[in-house]
Amino acid sequence: MAEGNNEVMPAWLPDGRSIVFNRFDGWNEPDGLYVVNLESRKVTPMAGGEKFYIPAWSLDGKYLVAMAREPLRMVIYSAATKQWRTLRPFDAPEGYYAWSPDSRAVYLSQTQTHAGMYRLSVPGGEWERRTDIPDTTVYNEAFVSVTADGQPAIMSPAGADQVYSLRWK
Repeated sequence: MAEGNNEVMPAWLPDGRSIVFNRFDGWNEPDGLYVVNLESRKVTPMAGGEKFYIPAWSLDGKYLVAMAREPLRMVIYSAATKQWRTLRPFDAPEGYYAWSPDSRAVYLSQTQTHAGMYRLSVPGGEWERRTDIPDTTVYNEAFVSVTADGQPAIMSPAGADQVYSLRWK
């Protein structure tokens, strides 16, 4: 599988036998999504995943989300239909994201023009701003995770001094 050092963001497929990841052509240009079969070690491009990056499977295995550029957007892949479509367009660089435990939403951070923590419903794509986030514009990043009880959490790249757990009802 030695192809270079620009293979990042692995995500296990629901079958447990494969991993999807993205490659970058150089440092900043996504080359697309690839799937490695762990038994055969064979790497194949994911159909329709050209130029997509940062893949993440839903916990129920029904959907895969990823980012795309030109135009900037989040895309969603349905495991049932094997089709991609745009889930949400963006007008500023994306932040990090994590699936909700029930696979019905993606929590996402935005740190530029619309700074905040958002909930993006799946599969419908309804966009809801949930809260402000601390100032992370120095790095244009806010790392998103989900706590053990299903609440979104966010950490600034400034370090563990800025970890926030959000309790939503």
